Amino acid sequence: PLLVGYLRASALRDAIHDLVTRVSPERFEETFGAPLSRLDDLISNQVVTIPRLLEILPPDTLDPTPFIYDNTMMVMAGFHVVAFGCNALIRPVDRNKQMS
Repeated sequence: PLLVGYLRASALRDAIHDLVTRVSPERFEETFGAPLSRLDDLISNQVVTIPRLLEILPPDTLDPTPFIYDNTMMVMAGFHVVAFGCNALIRPVDRNKQMS
């Protein structure tokens, strides 16, 4: 759960930083009441969110919300492949080594 939460937070932060590059600093400060230099504080306090940014961006801006879990799911799929490989390597114990 910690890894999933970390990866989600990281993807969310990256998506917000990407969207912010499309907003003028004046419009950002007017909307959120703080300069762009305080973006990380505003994200951690959930003042700046993807839906709020999309409100001030042009209507043709792609909403990154459906893609937030992409990297997380890739990592989890990788773990499943490793687990499958480990399970495939398990063999029965040789009869000579079993206790009677």
